[in-house]
Amino acid sequence: MKLLIVVALVAYVYGFPQHEPRDHHDHHESTTYIPILKYDKQQGEDGSYKTIYQTGNNIVHEESGYLKEASEDHPNGILVQQGAYSYEAPNGEIIQVQYTADENGFRVESDSLPTP
Repeated sequence: MKLLIVVALVAYVYGFPQHEPRDHHDHHESTTYIPILKYDKQQGEDGSYKTIYQTGNNIVHEESGYLKEASEDHPNGILVQQGAYSYEAPNGEIIQVQYTADENGFRVESDSLPTP
């Protein structure tokens, strides 16, 4: 859930216009409405969840999570999150990313990420 909030905040901030000094007389701002085409959130009584949303500008995000049982190393349990998202890059390419967050940290996979 925290990851979803972080992703949403990053997307929100990224959407702010970048202002450059200009003559104020010909400065014109416009906004484009991007509809939410699909949104579904399922919450289990055991704390598990599944969320999916899709927007009108080709962003798709799915995530599921559950709480692993407590252990000696993790007395409060471990939140395991798995998800994937995709979006259309400015060149028209569809970028796909898969991720997992658990006791081993955050891991991401994508053909679009640079590799050493």
